[in-house]
Amino acid sequence: MTTSYAMPDFKNTKLAYQHLNYYQLKSALMLFTAMRQPLLSKIGPKLMLKALHWKVPITPLIKATMFAHFCGGESIEECEKLIRILKEQHVGSLLDFSGEGSHNEETFKKTHDEIFAGLDKIKTLGLAFSVFKPSGVINSKLLEKASAKKPLDINEQGLWEDGKKRFISLCQKAHSLGIKMLIDAEESWTQDAVDDLVWECMVAFNKKEPIIYQTLQLYRKDRLQYLHNLYEKSMQHEIILGIKLVRGAYLEKETKRAQALGIPSPLFATKEETDQAYDQALIYIMDRIASMSLFAGTHNEKSTHLLVNLLRDKQLEPSNLAVVFSQLLGMSDHLTFNLSQTGFNAVKYVPYGPVSLTIPYLIRRAEENSSVLDQAERDYALIKKELQRRRVNT
Repeated sequence: MTTSYAMPDFKNTKLAYQHLNYYQLKSALMLFTAMRQPLLSKIGPKLMLKALHWKVPITPLIKATMFAHFCGGESIEECEKLIRILKEQHVGSLLDFSGEGSHNEETFKKTHDEIFAGLDKIKTLGLAFSVFKPSGVINSKLLEKASAKKPLDINEQGLWEDGKKRFISLCQKAHSLGIKMLIDAEESWTQDAVDDLVWECMVAFNKKEPIIYQTLQLYRKDRLQYLHNLYEKSMQHEIILGIKLVRGAYLEKETKRAQALGIPSPLFATKEETDQAYDQALIYIMDRIASMSLFAGTHNEKSTHLLVNLLRDKQLEPSNLAVVFSQLLGMSDHLTFNLSQTGFNAVKYVPYGPVSLTIPYLIRRAEENSSVLDQAERDYALIKKELQRRRVNT
């Protein structure tokens, strides 16, 4: 016998977009119209970077278009209106300060301090999750060197210790406040050092509940086995694993690097293989959900359906806090809001920060929609359908 509850209808555009007014929908349609053009999506980010480099005043344009759609604001305070709107639709918010890609120690300190102070605000707002990107607080060159087990010189050792302290202090602060901290994944050549740091913090802070969450990118050939090994280690250390699953965010960069170095790609050759690995990871975790927690980051309908069915088949209530569904702000609203309206835990990933700092994030969104074209096509079609529905009903 299975638990009985309403199943989400991902074709219901009324529920999916009821948080957006007509003007916001029209703006979104224009944005996804552009993203449906592979050439424009590929060239656009490069032109954006060149314009910024030459100090062309395009920041207001970026803020009114891509930033407005994919980001919550320039500060947590600016995000509060959006947080309230999402909460009214039973959708949680995961605030992500999008500072990344720096090689400047002062910037690392500022990023750490912003996220550290933001944890108190997140607690006040009643939000359950926070997140940070390791390369936002530790130099990626040091992460790369540490991952390759190369010796650090005296200066590098000092910088590494400083970066490690910043990393651990964010996890420690989250633990003290009872906020679950998601650690973003990095490129394959820097990830081993991140894995080690995440494990250290898991051992320290996941004794009673899953506070620290490891992010696994399932387009990597080795991550499914890594998940198996991580679970076995967690059993030996008597900790509760927190796992965030994603498909992967650095497809082009990983592929180009492997080709340039003449080494085998760490990624699966096809999207089908990645999809299969992702779904296998879902099944593996759900078979062990009594001693793990899952944060499923996915825009894939098939995987979302699979996880919904796994919850049902295991007679787990949709509201079971051990399982959370998540999508990026501005994308796949048909998943997020239809899940939330049928009782599942749904969270929107809400990037925030000064426009200039969010440019790398926005470029990744443009590249992602270019490389996974059916994603942009799907959002475009659903938004267009909802606009037509509203015209008929007005």
